[in-house]
Amino acid sequence: MPPFQRSIEYTEIDIKGKKIRLKDKKGNIYTIPNEGEIHNEEKVIDRMRYYHRRGEMEFTLFDGFRFNNLLPISEEAATIPAAPVVYLDQCHWSTLAKYQYMPEKVPKKDHENIKEITELASAGKVVLPLSAGHLVETTALYEAPRLNLAKTMLKLSRGWQMVHPLSIRVVELVSVFKERYKGLPRDHITPFTLKPGRIYHDFGHTQEDEYEEQPLPDEVKYLNRCLIHTSSLCSTLLDPEKIEPTDTEWGRRFENIAKEMKEMKLSPKTRKEHSTMFALTDLTDSIPIAAALAGISRSQLEDWFQHKHREDMAKMPSIGLFADILETRLKNPQEKWPTNDLIDVTYLGPASAYADVTVAERKATNYISKSWGERDGNAPVFKSIPEAMEEIRKKVQENTARKP
Repeated sequence: MPPFQRSIEYTEIDIKGKKIRLKDKKGNIYTIPNEGEIHNEEKVIDRMRYYHRRGEMEFTLFDGFRFNNLLPISEEAATIPAAPVVYLDQCHWSTLAKYQYMPEKVPKKDHENIKEITELASAGKVVLPLSAGHLVETTALYEAPRLNLAKTMLKLSRGWQMVHPLSIRVVELVSVFKERYKGLPRDHITPFTLKPGRIYHDFGHTQEDEYEEQPLPDEVKYLNRCLIHTSSLCSTLLDPEKIEPTDTEWGRRFENIAKEMKEMKLSPKTRKEHSTMFALTDLTDSIPIAAALAGISRSQLEDWFQHKHREDMAKMPSIGLFADILETRLKNPQEKWPTNDLIDVTYLGPASAYADVTVAERKATNYISKSWGERDGNAPVFKSIPEAMEEIRKKVQENTARKP
């Protein structure tokens, strides 16, 4: 434990009052003026208090709402959840928010299960991570529904994030490249983390770069990054302005591909090969980054494309499932690919590949389950919280039994 943790109970940054307060173990409070400029992302937060020994940050918004984020000092505690991970699609976060603020809008038969998962998350017995997909889908809301949803997410996620799917792809590719061409064991990938900023795609730029030259202790740099990360998260989630979703050609492209594949009357084997190539096309930006990070040569990368990529697909949980989802959905030329499907495929795929339990909407649950194939067990994906609760209870009990 760093020396300052032994002597200080908490450090508080009073943004509105422009003061920094430190309280020591004896109860003495020291106040330091803080004349720094208040940035836009900080205007929703009144104060932030860091409890050194507990490793928690308490945030108070200007309306008095409070929530806590875990802030462990050790790398292991920040990147390996100590409880089962339950990834909720946006519609199920909305159910939790309704239960908190408008319980009459949640069917009474579901109240007990919603209350149970809320209590499990509050007690740290399950991890409910946020993703960048949640941020995107929240911006389509405004006024009370958005504020209620945002506060529910901030309170129950407790700082946990899912690493951005594009970053997960890079890590998976680096792992298989190193195994195949460097003879190294594949990495154990943990895409759920408390480390600040990982919710965003960070290859090519990281927040650490901004603080590297500042003459501050490492602990202070890390705390500063955590403050900025949570402040920006609050600003994004709590901004009352509605942002309409942007239409993309992504869905229409796959609708056309499905029709063309039917007209070509492809065999199942050829259709799978085509789906794999479509998945690789989606990795155009990730593959060169991963090759550079893994330190493989151009000839080795060409060899992988020509001879090895099909075999390695099964070794990459997120990318492999993405390819299988494409294959499943491209079988049906009548299926529509609306804009929000881009969010679902991008985020629910990695979540299902790595989380203990994923709760999605009905359509995504169906195509992920059909795409699960020969992976271990049944797909850990459910279409509602009540339907998922038996599996969640099982995971909690197993985790409790493993603890000394």
